[in-house]
Amino acid sequence: MVRRPVAKKRRRNSRKGRSASPRSRPRLSLCVIARDEAAFLERCLASVAGVVDEVVVVDTGSTDNTAAVARDAGARVYSYSWIGDFSEARNFSLSKARGDWILVLDCDETLSPRDGDRLRALVDSGAAQAYRITTRNYTPATDRVGFQKCAGEYGEEEGDYPGWFPTTKVRLWRRNPKVRFAGAVHELVEPSLADAGLAMGDCPVPVHHYGYAAKERAAGRYVEAGERKGASGPTICGRGTSWPSPTATRASSTGPCSRSRLSAPV
Repeated sequence: MVRRPVAKKRRRNSRKGRSASPRSRPRLSLCVIARDEAAFLERCLASVAGVVDEVVVVDTGSTDNTAAVARDAGARVYSYSWIGDFSEARNFSLSKARGDWILVLDCDETLSPRDGDRLRALVDSGAAQAYRITTRNYTPATDRVGFQKCAGEYGEEEGDYPGWFPTTKVRLWRRNPKVRFAGAVHELVEPSLADAGLAMGDCPVPVHHYGYAAKERAAGRYVEAGERKGASGPTICGRGTSWPSPTATRASSTGPCSRSRLSAPV
């Protein structure tokens, strides 16, 4: 007599009907470098609460309570001696991440609460190995290259700013020891992604950046890093990204540059 595999079939079907366990989802790590950013860091970390699974903050020499703010938000905080190279500091933060995916933000940047689920869905999909993200750089200067008027799409984030200008670079990728930042001041992971042959896509979720409108940058650090950058080679930029001279704020637009080795949108 042939036995009918009823029990096995029932178990197999029950598995199909189950939703994925939260533990099976890719873990997402936020990596941030900071120095005297207590006034901005709290808002940044609050914007990703419930979206990322861990936060790594690398403090490069704060004299305020940046580290305390980070710890209060549940971040793991590491000290790093500043050597005039943003890539080195960011790569140190990547070395401390434990998640399956990496998200990189600056302290004066946020995500909108409405976009958390969309970002997680993109990570869960595994459609690409890395994603370019457009940053909305809010500014009162309506003559900026690429300036776009605020249209109310992100009312809370737009606030009273008249508009913003875009910059685009890879900020989200599957954690991989081959993916590291390059460039003393205009630090990017695009070159290492291209060298590793990893597919890049475009993320529909924007980052909201307030540094230009809300505070003065410590220009001396960028001059120092810019001098190191100039000595090491030409600027390498991702698709749609504009970068400044060493004496300007970090993403001030002075003209586009591109790298032909980067992949096309997927």
